[in-house]
Amino acid sequence: EFSAKYDKKTYSKINTIAKAMGTKIIVENIPQEMNSNGYYRSSDGTIHIDANLDEPVMTVVKHEITHRMKDLAPKEYMAYRDFAVEVMSDWGLGTKTTIEALQLDYREQDNTDIDVETAMDEIAADMTRAILSDEKALKRFIEHAKTSKANMNMANKFFQAAREFFN
Repeated sequence: EFSAKYDKKTYSKINTIAKAMGTKIIVENIPQEMNSNGYYRSSDGTIHIDANLDEPVMTVVKHEITHRMKDLAPKEYMAYRDFAVEVMSDWGLGTKTTIEALQLDYREQDNTDIDVETAMDEIAADMTRAILSDEKALKRFIEHAKTSKANMNMANKFFQAAREFFN
């Protein structure tokens, strides 16, 4: 079911991404009590996006792609997630502070408690969204990657995955 809020071009982009990922993306009315713009259902591999978002659909899709990566390539995802937490830490917040700040945000905004693992997953998804949509974040990510061989390898894997995804 399509929402009148989004045009055919937006739905075409969503369908292209879904085909590239080998998954189904469902645009639906997500109940307000779920406090979510979208979610990933690992039981059937579907990404669900709220049809009533004020936030652009593609931003949520980028966020949810990171969650999908967790199921498709767990080992690589864990390395990327750890790297994302490290990068966010290097950008001004200590790792523990970053995780605790996100947990506090969820408690205050959504009245939801999330554990450390979930907070780290959300940080990785936020990092992906930033890298793919913000030139400044992309440049900082690249600069950080240049600081060590391990970071460069991680960045290369990230860009390889992005190239494969967008081709």
